Amino acid sequence: MKISLFPLVLALIVALALGYLAFYLANSRSDHNDVIVGIGTVISTVLTLGCTVSLSTSNDRINTNLRVMSNAMFFATIVANLCFAALGVLMPFYLIVIVLLLVIHIGVVWKLLSINDV
Repeated sequence: MKISLFPLVLALIVALALGYLAFYLANSRSDHNDVIVGIGTVISTVLTLGCTVSLSTSNDRINTNLRVMSNAMFFATIVANLCFAALGVLMPFYLIVIVLLLVIHIGVVWKLLSINDV
C-alpha cells in the first residue's frame, strides 16, 4: 500500500471547501448545529476522497475496486451532507447516517487492503 501525499493535500483542500459550503448552508438557515455539519463534511470528504486519489496498491484489480468504492461513498456522503445542511434534519439522524456510511467505507477499504491474492 502506498499513500501519495500531494493528492491527499488536494483532497484536504477540496474537503475544506465543501465543509465551508455545508457550514454556510446550515448557517443560512440559522441552524445551531452548523459547525458539526461543517466538521462532519470535512471528515467524511477527507476519508472518502483521500482513499480515491491517494491510496494505491501493487494490484490493479484492487486499485480499481478501491477507487470505485471510494467514489461511490464520496458521492453518497456529499449528497447526505449537503441535504442535511440545506434541509435541516435532526442532528442524531445526521450523525447516525454519516457514521454508518463511514464505517461501511472503512470496513470495505480495510478488507480490500488485506486481500493478498485476487
